[in-house]
Amino acid sequence: MKRLLIVVGVVALGVAAVARGAAPAKGSQSWNASELKFKEVAKGIERAVVWGDPDKGEYGAIIRFQPGAERGWHWHSNPIHLAVIFGTLVYEEEGAPPKELGPGAGVSEAAKVKHDTRCKEGAECLFLITSSKKYDFKAATAKTATK
Repeated sequence: MKRLLIVVGVVALGVAAVARGAAPAKGSQSWNASELKFKEVAKGIERAVVWGDPDKGEYGAIIRFQPGAERGWHWHSNPIHLAVIFGTLVYEEEGAPPKELGPGAGVSEAAKVKHDTRCKEGAECLFLITSSKKYDFKAATAKTATK
């Protein structure tokens, strides 16, 4: 079931990227979940870029959080969009209560929104993150909302 969710999520978002004009320069690309190359970006958090280059501009990437992993309070200079593929992602914006997001749920986040993202205990979390602009991570001070 987990692999099916991964494949469905990646395929759906790949189709969306092509529709937006993010098709590769030479023909089509396809991949199996087992072919994704994850690299650690923080303790318990890995990223596999599936198109584009997050250091330069438009991209799509699969993010994997280990159960209980937390990114910490931060913000991004550019808008990001994410869709949960597997697990329960807990997303919290400053001043608002945390929101549990399961498979099929998503976030469309404006630039410079202070937030925290973590994976609920019990299972790893997988989600697709996309942006039409460069990715960055700006650490922020502790939240003002209660967990």
